[in-house]
Amino acid sequence: MFAKHLLAALAAVALPVLARPEPDLWRRAMSLASSGTSTCGLSDEAPYVKAPKTNPWAPITTADVKAVWAFIHAPEQGLNLTDPTNATLTDNYVFWVDTLRTHPYLTPP
Repeated sequence: MFAKHLLAALAAVALPVLARPEPDLWRRAMSLASSGTSTCGLSDEAPYVKAPKTNPWAPITTADVKAVWAFIHAPEQGLNLTDPTNATLTDNYVFWVDTLRTHPYLTPP
């Protein structure tokens, strides 16, 4: 009895995996294979494309790092920061300026 139920469960899991692929995808793949065309060429130049929006995960530019550095070290900010070249272990100083990569679902569309 148990073996019959186990065999039925295995068949239910295995049959969708062994099924034939989507008919449209199958026809398109077979027509590409039979016509001798290739989907990509290794020696071809990559086409230039322009993204519709700016990349929110792009690295921060040198100009942006310098601007952040000047902003946080300006005396009018009152952040009590010491230049890292003169800092000791007990001083407040900024060692690194970098971007914080947000999770994709938190990124605005």
